[in-house]
Amino acid sequence: PHYLAASVSRGNERNEQTAESTSRMIIVANKDFLRPRSRQKEHIDFLRNTSNWLIGREELSGIGPKPIRYYKLLLSSQKVSFVNKLNLFFVPGLFLLISLSIWNARRS
Repeated sequence: PHYLAASVSRGNERNEQTAESTSRMIIVANKDFLRPRSRQKEHIDFLRNTSNWLIGREELSGIGPKPIRYYKLLLSSQKVSFVNKLNLFFVPGLFLLISLSIWNARRS
């Protein structure tokens, strides 16, 4: 499907004297834009941002956060044991070696 949208502003929005008499309009030319079967997150973001623009709340426009997804990590018992040993011995040992080398360099 092809999407076509246009926005029009009438009046000078930057001038304080004429800012209240300005008008805005958005035209979206697609019959499937908000149908439930073709609704996508991008369409909802577009609708939210255009609505905020129409009522003058541009500071609220933006792309929303992505939903949080959870993934399962399937590991065998050997791999889980290896990761546990790595976290219990290797990482602290590495920090101990680094700290001892820094201490030795400062001492001499």
